[in-house]
Amino acid sequence: AYTSVSRSEAIDDSTLLAGLAGGGGDIKQGTIGVENTGGDGHGYLRLKHSDTRAVERKGVSWGLRQRMRKAWGKHAPVMVEEKGRVDMAVIKDGDTVRIHYTGTLLDGTVFDSSEGRDSLEFVVGSGQVILGLDVVLPGMTTGDRKLVKIACDQAYGPINPAMRQAVPRDAIPVEIPLEVGLQLQMQTPQGQPLLVTVVDVGEEEVILDANHALAGKDLTFDFEVVSFDPA
Repeated sequence: AYTSVSRSEAIDDSTLLAGLAGGGGDIKQGTIGVENTGGDGHGYLRLKHSDTRAVERKGVSWGLRQRMRKAWGKHAPVMVEEKGRVDMAVIKDGDTVRIHYTGTLLDGTVFDSSEGRDSLEFVVGSGQVILGLDVVLPGMTTGDRKLVKIACDQAYGPINPAMRQAVPRDAIPVEIPLEVGLQLQMQTPQGQPLLVTVVDVGEEEVILDANHALAGKDLTFDFEVVSFDPA
């Protein structure tokens, strides 16, 4: 959506009338002097300029941007400026985004949530989050919310049988109480830490699984874009 920016023909003191959507929750009418002009739910913000030509050339005034920042605070939407109009910028690959989210299994079990914590920040398209979440962000903008179902192959992948390994029971320190579900941290030959889960305990050997705990599972993410910074 966009709102036009133009010089008012009825006002001689170079007052700029900047149309701002008042019915969609973008700006609370009255917060920053927005006037309701009728039943269409739109408001108009008046601000004066000494040089209307400069305003028309740049598209959006400094004063308008300041009023919008004041209204929205640190989560003010990013605006793209063009002569004669203001477009709400949308997320693209390379942008840094912040989201609040709740991740659930298909049976409704919550496996992760940002509730009560800071929002999750990452760079879109960088592979910092699972693919199924990464690919739905471009085109969204601040305040957008989406519920997305993600198949396991775009989440943590299918279960890989090769990542299950049997190790002699006596190779594990005796002070570790072995039981199914216990997670252990091992080290790869390259020195990288590797988290494994005990999936079976026998008399002579223990089966360790290095698959991600959510491997083989389809997931649901309910998330909202808090803010983003263009690349």
